[in-house]
Amino acid sequence: MKTEMLLKELYLSNNELISLATYFEKEFNHDIKLNLDKKLPTNLLNFDTALDGGISPELYLLAGAEFSTRHSMLLYLAEQFADAGYNVLYFSKLDSLKSIMRKFVMRYDFKLHRDLATTLPSIIDTLDNSPNLKRLFRQKIHEILSQIYVSNLRNNNISEIEQKVYEFKQFGKVAVLIDEYQTVPFNELDTKSYQSKFSSFNRISQINEVPIIIMENLPKETYSNLWKGHLIHGGFENDENILLFSEDVNTVSINTTKLVEIKFINNSSHMDGRIIPLIYYPTHYYFQDA
Repeated sequence: MKTEMLLKELYLSNNELISLATYFEKEFNHDIKLNLDKKLPTNLLNFDTALDGGISPELYLLAGAEFSTRHSMLLYLAEQFADAGYNVLYFSKLDSLKSIMRKFVMRYDFKLHRDLATTLPSIIDTLDNSPNLKRLFRQKIHEILSQIYVSNLRNNNISEIEQKVYEFKQFGKVAVLIDEYQTVPFNELDTKSYQSKFSSFNRISQINEVPIIIMENLPKETYSNLWKGHLIHGGFENDENILLFSEDVNTVSINTTKLVEIKFINNSSHMDGRIIPLIYYPTHYYFQDA
């Protein structure tokens, strides 16, 4: 009887049987496609390979010692999200609107022309020699910047960020980036505050299917344990992904390039760590594969 019921369930409209293996492959491939559709490729092959296709709608922490490098990566990711049509909510306690705009323009100009200009006037002077190029540059940079919304409020709170996510989700995909300079926990109260904050951001990310990326400082012991692949205790749950920037950055050329290693620690296992090697141009806030 059970066999007959199973056969009936497997019958198709054309009275042909299909194997469970075929059905499994179809569903499996469908689920993979759905997951990839939710990811944002960063246009860095090493980065995307380590993250199985790109940034997912989850919580990520940019952690490590090199603050300026992490901050540049946050700006880089903001551009990738904006270029892909996301509404980027950029909450900053460190940068002015003018500073953020200048960094975007300099990086975009360097990406297109590999020009070593370090000021907006010098970039404009170069573009003035080609009116058509200048028009295209202005059009493209405007498309990117129009997708990025910056808040410099000094008292950003989680409920405010959640409200903004809800409002902007009505108009399309949303990404949240926060460059707040975090303080490391020194006692049990600080640790509980840490856990509560990450739990709230993780909830917002999951409910709204929104990637949230936060700059984060770590105590030296925690950083060391993470880099070595040891389990950590206190200050973290198992719900956030960590992009851990190498403490020692090898300088290839003092003014132009640096070799940066980023360890990706997936939220499913703090023991899992994939190394992402990148070349970083600090004067132009630009990254490329190593």
